[in-house]
Amino acid sequence: MLRFKFISVKFFCYLCLFLVITTNAEANLLLNGDFNTPRSGLSAPNYATSLIGYGANGDSSAQDWNYNSRSNASTELLSTTDPAGTGYMIHVTQDGPSVGIYQKLSVSGYVSASVDIYINFGEVYFALYGSDCCNPLTSMTLNAVGQWQKLNLPSVDVTGMPLTFVVYDNTGANFTTGGDFFVDNAVLTKISEPSTIWLFFSGVLASFCRFKKLASVVQP
Repeated sequence: MLRFKFISVKFFCYLCLFLVITTNAEANLLLNGDFNTPRSGLSAPNYATSLIGYGANGDSSAQDWNYNSRSNASTELLSTTDPAGTGYMIHVTQDGPSVGIYQKLSVSGYVSASVDIYINFGEVYFALYGSDCCNPLTSMTLNAVGQWQKLNLPSVDVTGMPLTFVVYDNTGANFTTGGDFFVDNAVLTKISEPSTIWLFFSGVLASFCRFKKLASVVQP
C-alpha cells in the first residue's frame, strides 16, 4: 500500500514564504539605482555638479537622476561607505528644504520602494509622488544622523499616473537651513496585488489540506 509522508506546518510555511518571495522578485525599475554610473560629460573623480537659484533644476552627478535647488545645491559621487553598497554613493547638499534628487518614470500596478540614507545634518524626506505634486502617494522621514539606515515605503498602486521617486532634504519651513546627506541603493520594484497574493495563499493552503486529509486516510 502507498505510503505518504506528512508535511509539517513549519515546512509548509517556509515553502509559502519562498514561493511568495520568488514570485514577487522583480528587477529594479529605477535607472542607475546604485548610482554607479556617473553623468556623462562630467569630470572625474567626483563628477561634481552645482545649482544656484530658487527653483533651479539640473542633472545630478549620477546618470538618470535629476536634482533641484531653493538657493544653492550640489551633488557628487564618492566611494560608498554603505555596508550594503558597491561602487559609488551620491552626496547631496542643500541650502533649503523640499529639494534633492529625483527620478521620473512610468509604471503600472503595485510598487514598493526602498533607499539607503546617511545623514550628516538635516532631515531626509523619502516619497513617491503621482499626479498630485503636493501630496505624496506614500512617504516617510529620517532625522537620525551619523549612520546608514534603510527606508522602506509601504506598497502603493500607481496605475494610471506618472511616478516620481524623491529623496529630498526636509528641514521644514526654515529656509535658512539645509541638509547634507548620502544616498545609495535606491530600489523600486513591482509587486503582486494584495488580492493576488491572498488567492495564491488560499490555493496553496487548500491543496495542503487536501493532501493531509488523503495522507490520514491511506494507512501502510
